[in-house]
Amino acid sequence: YVATADPTVLRRTLEALFAKPTWPSEWMVHMIFIAWADFRMTGDKKYLAEIIDRLRIFSLAQFIDDTGLVTTLTQPLNENFVQAVGADYLEDIVDWPAAERDGYELLPYNTVVNAFVFQGQKRLAELYTALGRDDEAAECLHIAEGLRTAMMANLIDPTDGLFVDGLGSSHKSAHASFIPLAFGLTPPDRVQQAIKHIETRSVLNENGFPCSVYAAQYLLDGLFEAGAGEFALSLMLNPGRRGWLNMLNAHDATITHEAWDPAFKENVDWTHAWGAAFLNVLQHQVLGVRLLQPGWQELTLTPSLPKDLSV
Repeated sequence: YVATADPTVLRRTLEALFAKPTWPSEWMVHMIFIAWADFRMTGDKKYLAEIIDRLRIFSLAQFIDDTGLVTTLTQPLNENFVQAVGADYLEDIVDWPAAERDGYELLPYNTVVNAFVFQGQKRLAELYTALGRDDEAAECLHIAEGLRTAMMANLIDPTDGLFVDGLGSSHKSAHASFIPLAFGLTPPDRVQQAIKHIETRSVLNENGFPCSVYAAQYLLDGLFEAGAGEFALSLMLNPGRRGWLNMLNAHDATITHEAWDPAFKENVDWTHAWGAAFLNVLQHQVLGVRLLQPGWQELTLTPSLPKDLSV
């Protein structure tokens, strides 16, 4: 939508994924994010009404167990889901390739996956509200708040206030901090700790992105929303291997790649749309073009520019 006002492009993607969804847990929830983006941009309630009930299964809320958390490893729930949606399988991904996970410890109760399910419920609630289906909206919000409570109780290290990678983990990847930050799960009094932790993980990743090109979307959104725009912009413009300038300077790119550099993914795709966060972040966060009402009925322009414009 940053590149074109034509909704048919996004809708063809959504319909293709309804027909054959891809395997990662978090990308099932992305189905809701796509529908939410479509409605926000177009304000088209007719199309939303046609698809919203198909979205419920992709929310993964059915995988919440008596811990109050999501685990996609529960059988036969996993098998039933795969069969119902026509996927090949269902598996948590966090980031891809695996080496881009910043050492993430994959456990059955996964912080990133739980954060995605939380955000999916929040987005579904917005969509149901737009259609006047208030009971379903309230149900989604109830599920989201239950997840928030369980995540606060079980997935945060009380010694420093940071999210761990999962239930039973002591490891704190960048992803365990920036995904909750992007989705508004980080308690306000712990936001600065999360930003500092992400800065530390960046230093350990060549002073660039401590994640893949895909996950950069959420890292940047989280930082900008938390008021750390200068740090976010420094990552966007970092000249090392782990940034977009590397694609331009080292590889003469004309379109975004699947990975920052072939060093991080040998069979890198040279034309990969999932690397295009720079464009929408530039418009929505740096230039500050914010949609306030669906269909662009109301918008605001609030630039987030660095103090030193020489960067």
